[in-house]
Amino acid sequence: MDAKRPSLFFPLLLIAIGVIFLLNNLGVIHVNGVEIFLRYWPLLFIIGGLDHIYQGKGWTWGVFSILLGGIFLLANLGYLPLGGWELFLRLWPIFLIALGLDLVLRERPAWASALALFITLGLVVGITWFAVGQVRRPVQAQSLTYALPAGVRTADVTIEQPLGQLEIVGATRGRNLVEGEITLPRALTLTEDVQTRGSVVQVRLGAEGSSVVFPWSLGPSQSQWRLRFNPQVELVLNLKSGLGSQVLDLREVRVRQLTSEVALGSLTVTLPATGDLQANLRNPIGFTTLYVPRQARLELRIDRALATLSLPPDVTCTDQVCYTPGTTAANADLRLSLEQPMGGVQVEYLP
Repeated sequence: MDAKRPSLFFPLLLIAIGVIFLLNNLGVIHVNGVEIFLRYWPLLFIIGGLDHIYQGKGWTWGVFSILLGGIFLLANLGYLPLGGWELFLRLWPIFLIALGLDLVLRERPAWASALALFITLGLVVGITWFAVGQVRRPVQAQSLTYALPAGVRTADVTIEQPLGQLEIVGATRGRNLVEGEITLPRALTLTEDVQTRGSVVQVRLGAEGSSVVFPWSLGPSQSQWRLRFNPQVELVLNLKSGLGSQVLDLREVRVRQLTSEVALGSLTVTLPATGDLQANLRNPIGFTTLYVPRQARLELRIDRALATLSLPPDVTCTDQVCYTPGTTAANADLRLSLEQPMGGVQVEYLP
């Protein structure tokens, strides 16, 4: 009986990590600790596939892992119109198909393994082409404008977005309360509700349509919300996204309170230099990036469980509470609470 070959997974992983850090130190690539995982996690599939083949466990699963990892890596490096996580959420059923083929045809004649390999390659290439092609499916775009009611000083805004990208890009150009552009897949329609009570206006935005949304049938790249708010009105923002991302630039608007949740994806918040802000952020699985003005007085409470954390060197932390230089619990203007069980958290100063 042939001796079982030892696993090469961890040695190959160490080599890959070493090569990435070496290229980074030489200036060939430019990534930090969090970005390494964000960008190069598909290497786990590639290394796992190589190890599977080396140990003689079968070609079908090994080649499948290498090919799919390569596709995810190309997506993360910007060579495909979708990101790696978007492709993963669309293509996960292929894992079940490839694993089933590998189990059924393991220890079979060479022609059967070759047939399974050919079928797997065809599935990966064909379904990837189909999934990427869905990004170009017809979508419906519409402008959004709400006039500022007389006497209104506060706007309570709630946005519930099942999937896609939600952006706050700055201030309105005129007297309008809200301006923006919304692009939705044809399976969804925009829901709107605006009510004024004294000096407060309540705005409710959402999208409804199919009761079940599958990742491979409705991609985040097809749904985009770009909104601007009146800089003279105090804002209370309640933002909730399912699958996708939120990119919130708060420098030109007056946000008093922010509640933001992304169930799966990325959350990016650019904070204002001045003003009082109370924010509760939640991103259970994904990555959160906070851009902080150097003069801002920030208190950041982080519950991160297994998530990685990257901070500027002059930010001090005690237990789970971090402060920018010169900030204490008594004088903080920006008070953020972040719940990030899995993924990564990165805090950077604005240039």
